[in-house]
Amino acid sequence: MVSRAAGVQGLRKVNQGRGTVTLTHKAVPGATSYEMQQCVNGSNCTRYGQTYNIRSLPITVRLANKTQSTYTFRVRSNNSCGWGAYSNAVPVTLTTGPSPMCLTATSSRCDVALQWKRPANGGSGITSYNFEVMNSQGRW
Repeated sequence: MVSRAAGVQGLRKVNQGRGTVTLTHKAVPGATSYEMQQCVNGSNCTRYGQTYNIRSLPITVRLANKTQSTYTFRVRSNNSCGWGAYSNAVPVTLTTGPSPMCLTATSSRCDVALQWKRPANGGSGITSYNFEVMNSQGRW
């Protein structure tokens, strides 16, 4: 007899960088897919991205352009009989610095130059900036 998928075990954070976090978990025997949820401040949980299979691990989550400071992620597995229980929740706290002020861009045929004013505090605590480019399909 086949029963619904077992709960996911061992969800953990592998790495966190500026604007991303990488998560992984153990495979669930018999699972055909997995679904990740992102929760804001411990509630308001929504599906993050598409369902995936175990070969997709680890999963890197983009945190760029997020406004809240604390997120939690949880995962559940699926098989032909339904979804299993959610995994443990993994908290992720954003590390952000002040945003650049008055960002301007100038471009030529092959180059783009970005300029901005330093934040009021002189940029204290900033070690790098992440720039994202949207493609013609509207994806970052």
